[in-house]
Amino acid sequence: MTSINPMEVLSTKLQVGSAARGPLDQLRLVISQDGLAGLFKGYWFNLILCSNPAIQNTIFDKIQEAMLLRKKQRAASAKVSLTSLEVFMLGALAKAIATMITFPVTRIKTMLQAGEPPIPEEEREHNDDEKTQAPQILRNLSFSHKALEGQRPRERLCELYRGLRPTLMKGVLQAALMYLAKDQVTKIVVACLRAVAKKRRLVAN
Repeated sequence: MTSINPMEVLSTKLQVGSAARGPLDQLRLVISQDGLAGLFKGYWFNLILCSNPAIQNTIFDKIQEAMLLRKKQRAASAKVSLTSLEVFMLGALAKAIATMITFPVTRIKTMLQAGEPPIPEEEREHNDDEKTQAPQILRNLSFSHKALEGQRPRERLCELYRGLRPTLMKGVLQAALMYLAKDQVTKIVVACLRAVAKKRRLVAN
């Protein structure tokens, strides 16, 4: 995580930057403005986001267990498994739930790394470090300074989830395909091991 954070910061700044800069130019700019610490902005948020795959796998395993138990009860058989479609849909569901839970942290981390926290100009000089920026971003729940006044709490909460749809489209499909591939590989490996075990029994007899 420590080695990846600087690359993530540079990538975020390159994506949101208005001026055309190369990675090396952006690296020199970050170091000149914020020092080496600027390359590690959002580090603690990345640690929190390590919970995303944990949440995802926990949800997948728990729902999978419940589905297998129901299938066993209906089929009255000890050998049951999920279909490829069920694994695909379950993987997508698990990723979607985990993403929605952790997305506000992702949003705040991205804004910190982009270097454009939603803090009014008159307050920015007193909020230069990450420890003061993050709570301010969380309190505002908006990334449009002009829209802060008159915004309802629900609208600010929606702002915190801005960009969720493309994140879900990418992450959900990726996770679903990953679980599907894992399931297929597992079935192939199990079938091969059973075939080898059966062949050994025949040879032994």
